[in-house]
Amino acid sequence: MQKGIITLIILLISHAGLCQGKVLLSENFRNNKNGWQQRNDSSFSVVITNGVLRWQKYKKNFDDRGCLWYKKEIKGLNTLEDFSITIVAKFVDGGDIFDAFDIQWGNWDKVISSKITSIYQLSFFLKGDVKLDYFSKNWNYSLRQMAREINNNKQYRPGEFNNYEIVQKDGFVILSINDKQFFKQFASPIAGNSIGIQGCMKSIWEIDKIVVKQLKKKNTNEADSISMIAISDSLKQSGNSEENLKVFPNPFVNEFTVNVTTEKVTQAKIELFDMQGNLVMQYDRKLDVGKHLMRLYADVAAGTYVLKVTADNKTTTTKIVKL
Repeated sequence: MQKGIITLIILLISHAGLCQGKVLLSENFRNNKNGWQQRNDSSFSVVITNGVLRWQKYKKNFDDRGCLWYKKEIKGLNTLEDFSITIVAKFVDGGDIFDAFDIQWGNWDKVISSKITSIYQLSFFLKGDVKLDYFSKNWNYSLRQMAREINNNKQYRPGEFNNYEIVQKDGFVILSINDKQFFKQFASPIAGNSIGIQGCMKSIWEIDKIVVKQLKKKNTNEADSISMIAISDSLKQSGNSEENLKVFPNPFVNEFTVNVTTEKVTQAKIELFDMQGNLVMQYDRKLDVGKHLMRLYADVAAGTYVLKVTADNKTTTTKIVKL
């Protein structure tokens, strides 16, 4: 998890380089002017040497369940507005889920489980998967996209420093690696002024640079019409109310909406498979009783897919077509 946080920071920095906005933090670790806390104990080591921030967890997660929650408040940052985080980082070594890297943003209290804490966590796995989680009192939902082509990306340099960029813009969270986009999904902005790294897995990562920007607003008076999935997706809707499941539009271009009606509090799961049976996207969310709209962005190749929805202990499958 420690390297997961590093990855998130890297992503944000990379996108920041491409977006116009106000630079709130530019750190090259040539000195410790921004007061990064260093640490050395039986579980973790965080040191700054030769212009590099080096993170290490010594033991595997199941040998040592402790996690390093490393956060920094950024003066002037408002995570309700568009922003970017760019991180230049290198995976050095591992041993547990060695390629996982978690980056976070939002608002923390002194204890992660407190009622005040509200954060997003973007986890990047070098094998190609990207996972977006949302925490408010509990982990409320998880959306995972299997981007297996990352390993085959000629722009990615194993064992070297790469640019990781996370951008929150126009109702989306976007992850790019070396300027190539690997993840895009709807996400409702949350209030906060901090970025963070979570380290739970045995691993070593090095960060060479971090840049955080507040992006310029769009010149528009229109309200953002994008429906979000992060905070509340329970909506009243007329027509076809007796159906327990609807998917629209079908065929779709880049996004589709799953309309689910639940008769009790349930843990819902939405899975998207290609015709070879490979899982390409998974969304898990606890739903209250009622009707729910869950809008998903599916950056997949054109073709036919199988959508599997599980809720109220019932499973429904249907074919959908990406144009």
